[in-house]
Amino acid sequence: IVATATKVLALPEGWQKFTMKTLRFRLIRLAGVVSRHARQVGLKIPVGYMFREVFEDAWYRILGLSSEIAISTA
Repeated sequence: IVATATKVLALPEGWQKFTMKTLRFRLIRLAGVVSRHARQVGLKIPVGYMFREVFEDAWYRILGLSSEIAISTA
């Protein structure tokens, strides 16, 4: 149920039909570097990554959802 909710809330409409295996290979299994600086964790993604825009949009939507949940429960 979490996977379905994530697909609906974070991904563009054309990507919501993909299976979790496809999403894993396109978005999650990517070469990147996790960095820590000034008490923040970042992920450096290669400039030439072909699904970078979709990944970044989904990332910011998820972050936006988490801040909305924090505000609504406060």
